[in-house]
Amino acid sequence: MADRRLTQLLTELGQEVVIHSDGRSATRDELLAAALWDLALGGIFETPKSGPRFFRPDKQIAMFILERREGRMPVNSSTDGDKDKLTAADKIDGLAKERINAEADAVEADALDAIPSDSSDLDVPDNGPPGAEGTDSES
Repeated sequence: MADRRLTQLLTELGQEVVIHSDGRSATRDELLAAALWDLALGGIFETPKSGPRFFRPDKQIAMFILERREGRMPVNSSTDGDKDKLTAADKIDGLAKERINAEADAVEADALDAIPSDSSDLDVPDNGPPGAEGTDSES
């Protein structure tokens, strides 16, 4: 019975509700699950003390999640030359790369949106004497 005491305490504590400063509430189990998913997939996370930080995907945590959801996956050896068979780690790598690339594309799109489309009011130096054809012309 003593070995089940820790499991019982973890279960009880996991059901406690945590209320955030913005009024949202979640159980500790829900917060733990969300943190595991974030660590498994990696990406850019905002932290109050250090601002945005990049975290690499963690394959071990991703495998833990998959095993909890679908049972243990058989390990597939790719030494037989069959390129169509992907290991679980290969699948996780692909999912993580897709997520990180999507986040990078979103950041790049936001940066491009900040560039004005009409540059007539920008203070830019002249490109040379009047009548010159661009900066590379030789008169």
